[in-house]
Amino acid sequence: MLRPSFFALDVSPPRHSPVIYHSSFFIRHPSSVTPQMASLFNSVASMVAGLVVILATTPPVLLALPIVGVAYYVVQDWYRASSREVRRLQSIARSPTIQHMTEVLEGLTTVRAFRAQSFLTRVAVERMDRQCRCMRAGNALNRWLDVRMNALGALVVLTVGVTGAAQAAFTSGGADAALLGLALTYAFQVTGYLNGFMTSVAATEMGLVAMERLQVGEG
Repeated sequence: MLRPSFFALDVSPPRHSPVIYHSSFFIRHPSSVTPQMASLFNSVASMVAGLVVILATTPPVLLALPIVGVAYYVVQDWYRASSREVRRLQSIARSPTIQHMTEVLEGLTTVRAFRAQSFLTRVAVERMDRQCRCMRAGNALNRWLDVRMNALGALVVLTVGVTGAAQAAFTSGGADAALLGLALTYAFQVTGYLNGFMTSVAATEMGLVAMERLQVGEG
């Protein structure tokens, strides 16, 4: 940011320069990485604690963990890659919209003098439609993740329930109802743990995407 090309400043007026715009807007996003990192650590601690309780009360669940782990890895790999690209698209679509609004407001007298309201309104609508399409893609991606995480959580709950029923039916001493209830309680929370961890990782990576935008004005 301290070494921008003079060509960009010469071609565009200073108030419309992309260097100035990225300095004022995108520099706020990297500062939001710190709370996202804290949320990430909290999600990891909660997920590990829940798995420890489930494995301590129902050890046979360990046999199903490789299947859940592989499925979780595949889902998170797709989601993280897609979320980064969607965030880039949202940033690219947002910049022209805000810049257009700023230019229109600053040159409102000239716009009215040339009666360019209809043309500029059409341009603004097209750019906002492009931005809304990127936002809808992000919302659809979040719903896609929710469905997969709920399926994995249901698989963990099913495994814990079947394991508890098998212990009660085929062991001589039966199964401790209190421990099984504790295991099921944490198993129901696994969906939230997995989803929280995934969204925290993705949010941290998407916050770091803003640093890429800060390099636009360099060179």
